[in-house]
Amino acid sequence: MDTLYEVLKWILIVLIAGFIGQFGKTMSHHVMEYFKKRRQKGTTTSPAEIPVEKGASIGSQETHVEKKEVILPSKDKEEKNQSKAEKKALKAQLKAKKKSEKSKEKE
Repeated sequence: MDTLYEVLKWILIVLIAGFIGQFGKTMSHHVMEYFKKRRQKGTTTSPAEIPVEKGASIGSQETHVEKKEVILPSKDKEEKNQSKAEKKALKAQLKAKKKSEKSKEKE
């Protein structure tokens, strides 16, 4: 008789855990869909349409803007590769600047 109660208890525990797991999975899907719709509704411009400042370092408070350029998705592979190379060079410059500033702070 003791084992029967033990078996029924474990069956009940497993069923409750399955119910909670399924409810949590469904709830997470609803929450994710809510935030996807909210994000799509809130953004009207794509990241490619955001203006990029030439000659300005990213994250720097003192930026001197010489010229603004809007980067649009390029159809030609050469243009795309050139754009990637420019971004990479800008990122490398920023990284080097941050590294030099950090080393100056240590001294």
